[in-house]
Amino acid sequence: MLAGLFFLALAVRLWRLTYHSLWFDEAVSAYWAGRPAAKIIHVGMGLTLDRHPPVYYLLLRAWTLLFGSGDAAVRSLGVLLGALAVFPIYALARRWGGRLAGCIAALLFALNPFLVWYAQEARMFMPAATFALFGFWGLTRALEMNTPRDWGVFVLATLAGLYAYLFNALLLPVAGLWWLVAIARAWRGGERHRARWIAWTGSIAFVVTAIAFLPLARQAWLVSGREFTPGHAFADVVGTLWRLGHAFMVHKAPSSALGDFAVITGAVALAIGLAPGGRGQTGRAELAIALAVPWLEGNLLLARDQAAFAEPRYWLFLVPFLCIAWALAVARLASWGKPGAYFLAGGVLSILVVTSLVALPWDWHPEKRREDWRAAARYIESHAGPNDAILIHVDYVRTAFLRYYRGDLPVYFPFGGPVRDMKAIAPPLEGMAKFDTIWLVESHLAGIDDDRLVERWLNEHYPLATEQFPAGITLRAYAVRLWFKELPPGVKSLSARLAPGVTLAGCHLGDEVVTAQDNVYHPPSGWVHVTLYWRRTGNPAAGVRPRLPLIDGMGQVWGMGLDRARGVWALHPPESWPPNRLLRDEHDINLNPITPPGEYRVVVALTGPDGQLAGNEVTCGTVQVVRR
Repeated sequence: MLAGLFFLALAVRLWRLTYHSLWFDEAVSAYWAGRPAAKIIHVGMGLTLDRHPPVYYLLLRAWTLLFGSGDAAVRSLGVLLGALAVFPIYALARRWGGRLAGCIAALLFALNPFLVWYAQEARMFMPAATFALFGFWGLTRALEMNTPRDWGVFVLATLAGLYAYLFNALLLPVAGLWWLVAIARAWRGGERHRARWIAWTGSIAFVVTAIAFLPLARQAWLVSGREFTPGHAFADVVGTLWRLGHAFMVHKAPSSALGDFAVITGAVALAIGLAPGGRGQTGRAELAIALAVPWLEGNLLLARDQAAFAEPRYWLFLVPFLCIAWALAVARLASWGKPGAYFLAGGVLSILVVTSLVALPWDWHPEKRREDWRAAARYIESHAGPNDAILIHVDYVRTAFLRYYRGDLPVYFPFGGPVRDMKAIAPPLEGMAKFDTIWLVESHLAGIDDDRLVERWLNEHYPLATEQFPAGITLRAYAVRLWFKELPPGVKSLSARLAPGVTLAGCHLGDEVVTAQDNVYHPPSGWVHVTLYWRRTGNPAAGVRPRLPLIDGMGQVWGMGLDRARGVWALHPPESWPPNRLLRDEHDINLNPITPPGEYRVVVALTGPDGQLAGNEVTCGTVQVVRR
């Protein structure tokens, strides 16, 4: 049974492992895993270049040396360590509530969407929790049998967790209280000799752990507090518990009555599981300590940092103990041996399992994508020209972008610190005027460029060619070079006079096969990118604008070009065009999401200020709409 639960946990965590692109933090993990071990230790112990200790990065380095550095390889270490947590969870729950409780706890852990999400993330949160669980498993065995091997498991696993993730230090008081409770319990039970031995051997184990942790703890204290904003201890306790309950149980699933009911059921089951009396009373006391003490510490931390509970992932190590508490509640109800109790036990278990099964698919829902650097790089690779350049803002996110970018365009990242002055940012941006297009890739701007000054500068100087919105990223292209003497290679020549004084010299379809629906770049609909080249051949009428419908064989319109305020025609009206020069003009056609598969024409026309056609229209080319 236990082996089956382990393989269930492993299978769920391997499912669609590379669905998400590595987001910025994961790319940082992959970056450090690629550095020499000595560098990882130096940076991890310094806690300045990276705020996390070195153990996870060292393990990931060894793992990727064996299995490669692809997305699946980078994430599979966390998957394996996450699934391995089934064993200590089962052991703890069985010790406190019997075999049934152990199986239920392992099942709830295996299917929990919050834990699955972070097991699939190439970060230290789930591995550190697994180390802590093995440490507690060793501690419970050591307190019962007092063997050096079990104390060694406790010390090594606890140190591995501390040196993987600093928040694991919040579990040290839990371990200390378990130890003191065990001493007091043995003393009250008349086993004074055993109590003395537990006190003596435990003292050695805790002193060794403290001494080994001291260098990291000291450095963490020295560098901490520089960026914290003080808050208020025990602020909004009920709201925080409710929010954490939703995160721990339904995670990415949208708010619903089922989620609310599940949180309430979980709270009731927690109370039943921790209530004194019956089998496993001492274990329930230890479980209550494991859940209550970190929560109290977190509320005290609010006085130092108001964001202590802002990220539920920081408290991931609490979720396995919740699974154990829920399992104890179900086993306890079932142990009463009455039909009504069996019904309640089955109902609670069904609600918890069904909630996980309903919420779990949302871990891989398009709306819940991690930062999609893979999509951002892919779009630039397929749409950029040979004389374009890429501008990454802010500079440190280039690690994530360059992981996926396979092109050969120059990549610039001049802005790392806070951007406050338009004049200060002008020189590096002015230096990019030699390129045809600047591809601005933006992410993680909070606190660096809150006023979007880089984007504003580019908007003031160049027309917007396109904009795309992969998850967590904004991708904008600015047309720097507008005037050409002749059509570039690959552009379809037209020489079509569409209105008095205005001729469409050529056009180019950036997308010839598209889907009507899109959930990557600009949900919910697909776009067709079109580049036009215009020539002034006379005196054009004022106020004319291009119109680009997507038309089927029956003349029905299924898409229309977007009218952007910062387009070429707004910045350079045709009456200002120099003669005998071609003007580059970029457009995106937004498709109707219900456009049926088939072939469609991209038509170009000019309209006057009244919206009526100003002359002829011409077909730029055809687009094939396919099913997604």
